[in-house]
Amino acid sequence: MNAPPAWLAVALAGVAEAAARLSGTKPVFKRAEIRRSTRRADFDGSKARKELGFTAKVTLEEGMRAVARWLHSQEQPPRRQ
Repeated sequence: MNAPPAWLAVALAGVAEAAARLSGTKPVFKRAEIRRSTRRADFDGSKARKELGFTAKVTLEEGMRAVARWLHSQEQPPRRQ
């Protein structure tokens, strides 16, 4: 299943926040969280390389595949009802 478009997720989060305020509960998710998670971020490692001598042992793609494998290997938590 694909994620909804960011604009729709932000709108739904607004509804969730309003419903939570009315019911006195915490919202399931917030607009700020959606905006933060959908923002594109690029990072330059040249400062770490220059000042700390850092060199990556794996590429970003290899690292992300390793993380995905690890996540899939973990026991799935029970879903909230």
